[in-house]
Amino acid sequence: MTASSLRILFSCVHFPYPEVDHSGGTDSFNYIKWLSQRHEVSLLSFISPSEEKHVPSMRALCAQVEVVYNVRSVAYKSMRHPIRRLTQPKQCCYSYSPEYVKKLRYLLERGKFDIIHFEGPWMGQYLDLVGEGKTVLDEVDVHSLVAYRRLENTKHPLKRAYDMFEWVKCLSFELGACRRADLVLTRSEKDRRFIQSYFPSLRVEILSPWFEGLEQFANISEKPPEEKILLFMGQMSRTRNVEAALYFYERIFPLIRERVPQAKFYIVGSSPAESVKELARNSNVVVTGYVKDLAPFYERSAVFVAPILVGGGIIVKILNAMAAGRPVVTSCLGNEGIEAIPEQEIRIADSPEEFVHKTVELLTCNSLWQTIAKNGRELVQRKYDWEQAMQGLERAYYSLM
Repeated sequence: MTASSLRILFSCVHFPYPEVDHSGGTDSFNYIKWLSQRHEVSLLSFISPSEEKHVPSMRALCAQVEVVYNVRSVAYKSMRHPIRRLTQPKQCCYSYSPEYVKKLRYLLERGKFDIIHFEGPWMGQYLDLVGEGKTVLDEVDVHSLVAYRRLENTKHPLKRAYDMFEWVKCLSFELGACRRADLVLTRSEKDRRFIQSYFPSLRVEILSPWFEGLEQFANISEKPPEEKILLFMGQMSRTRNVEAALYFYERIFPLIRERVPQAKFYIVGSSPAESVKELARNSNVVVTGYVKDLAPFYERSAVFVAPILVGGGIIVKILNAMAAGRPVVTSCLGNEGIEAIPEQEIRIADSPEEFVHKTVELLTCNSLWQTIAKNGRELVQRKYDWEQAMQGLERAYYSLM
């Protein structure tokens, strides 16, 4: 370590490692990878048994790596900790572990850390364990906003009552965690404004997510491909991704096929739910599961579709598509964190009819396709620079000292 180096502890709910297949782990891995070149970084994370083989790759980057196996369900933990389940959001219950408390205390007592960086709002339940050292709460998504939108979309009275209860707990817990942190990180200006509307004096800064688009997809041609492939990507076990894919397939895709019969729907992403796998029975739908290289799918696709029903933060898959020079059709929620200019850099559609119309226009009008593709790519290249984002995070760390 040099005189200006920091000792940083990452406290993660998702185990980060190379080629991790979800955005939470991807972000944390790349933050740690960059910071470890300049600082002494340690890691404490939950882990699944299947991820144990990746621990050596993180030991190569970190001064210390401690893991806690999190194999119990929310239902199991709810029975073990009924009061916690009644007073905190279900994600807090899943992310709580007496062993995690024990290992965090062990690390904090064993050595002095300058910065303790907590990944995600649910890890805010461990903030009070920190004595010395500055705490950083990385909100990733402001989940109380996501919970509120889920409540808005719920019609059944009993489900609505449950969602109302969860939203109230989410809001209370999340704001309490933010208030106790020395620094809060968000992914968008919208999320920053939301938190500061409650705590005007709280320090909240924007940290751009990591995404591979700028380098990996820069050489993909901006010419419209011959195939009429509509591409959707995401971790396909996540509820919000499953809901979006099914919504597009059931309410939008058939109407597009009526106007563009050669259109196909590709769903790319790891661990697809059974309901998603079943869509592949349609010969015009392809469900790939996990793929190592995304570039060929972007290159073959004509339009990236993202009918986001429950939004939160920046949708990285949309940034990747824009970086690949592919026009994007999404909802207002999908564009909230990105703040691209509608109908110039991105196309916005909040109803099935509007989504069909704007997608078909892109499939049939090359000049419109090239305008949206070119402007979207330029936005990403201008606004999302990884090196600048990490230097900003480093400066924020130093300013806390």
